[in-house]
Amino acid sequence: MTTFIIRRLIWTIPVILLVILMTFGLMRAIKGNPFRTSERAVPESIQRNLEAKFGLDKPWYVQYAKYVEGVFTFDLGPSLVLRNRDVNDIVKEHFPPSLELGALAMVFALVVGIPLGMLSALKSNTIFDYSAMFVSNVGFAIPSFLVATLLIYFFALQWGDIFDVPTSGWEGWQSKILPVLVLGLSGTLAVAILPALAAAVLLIEIPHLRARTADAARAGRKQSQGRDDWGSFSRLTAAVSVRSGVYFGLQSFIPVWFIHHYGTSEAAGNAALTAMLVAGAVGTLVGGRLVDRIGRRRVLVGSMALQLPLLVLFMAAGGGVLAGILLGAIGFVTIMSFSVTVVMGQEYLPRRLGIASGVTLGFAIGVGGVAAALFGALADHAGLPTVMWTITLLPIAGTALALTLPESAVRARPAIATSLHLR
Repeated sequence: MTTFIIRRLIWTIPVILLVILMTFGLMRAIKGNPFRTSERAVPESIQRNLEAKFGLDKPWYVQYAKYVEGVFTFDLGPSLVLRNRDVNDIVKEHFPPSLELGALAMVFALVVGIPLGMLSALKSNTIFDYSAMFVSNVGFAIPSFLVATLLIYFFALQWGDIFDVPTSGWEGWQSKILPVLVLGLSGTLAVAILPALAAAVLLIEIPHLRARTADAARAGRKQSQGRDDWGSFSRLTAAVSVRSGVYFGLQSFIPVWFIHHYGTSEAAGNAALTAMLVAGAVGTLVGGRLVDRIGRRRVLVGSMALQLPLLVLFMAAGGGVLAGILLGAIGFVTIMSFSVTVVMGQEYLPRRLGIASGVTLGFAIGVGGVAAALFGALADHAGLPTVMWTITLLPIAGTALALTLPESAVRARPAIATSLHLR
């Protein structure tokens, strides 16, 4: 165990360096002048002096080395937003309240989430179970900033005379109620959904464990049955990365598209984004039911293939209610295959379940975040319509990759059952 922990700690060093390099590269790709604080341009002589002072006139690799040195020595430099203050001082000032908020939110999530998840597990396949799962998925989909905005609106404007709850500040226990509630709600849903999902999986799989164990024993535990299929897994990873690029690209640019292209308000753009996220949460529930009927590969191919016509119709809709409905349908079909691809990845790599889950879940989401940043750089150079049409055409590649995947990784099941038998 000690060797394992030391090895993991050593591996964090190149991972941190890679994250820093990606962050550094993305920041350099973004246009803008950090020294410009108004619409007026900075005089050229002052600009040169500022670049020399902060080392921005040096080659990129020298800047990167200085950046890494600053990160590892906890010297984050001066703030470009709050003048005459260092970033370290700002972090020291705000870290204690942030730590307190995180701790209180965690306590709230554990106290509320664990009983809720246990009740959902005990009352499986009842209206309580379905309601808890639906609320949990919707809670995951709705971003925290929207929940915070709604709470401020109701408690400050609508119910201000009834509830004397501050909506700003961090003095006194009353001012901590809403922040803890906002941050703790997502944690509560996460804590609640895990026992419910575990119970659901056990209820479905336990009746089949004996049969699978017997099949695995009769198969003689052949090594070929648990062979990893890296080719299929690589194509699945590429397809999932395309899906993440589409989803995170839309999540980043939909509000801006509604505001600048359709001429709507910022609230309407955020409402459209929320409709897409909520529909995606519903899609995860429907996708699991479809898998039982038509299989995982068909759900993935259908999810990818339906994105293209829906995105084309959305681009041609011209705004209004129709655009919102189409956006909800896009979110539904895009996230419908989310859990499906995780299971497929584990089937393709039965001997490396951790890698399969980490790549199809964590890595793919990271690729989506990087793609969103690259789309932002493309928008600066070619305009927002170019980015939106690029996102619209991406599902073609995702569909082509999904069609190359095998129908089912049957070999994975006996391997898993064998491991259960041996235990």
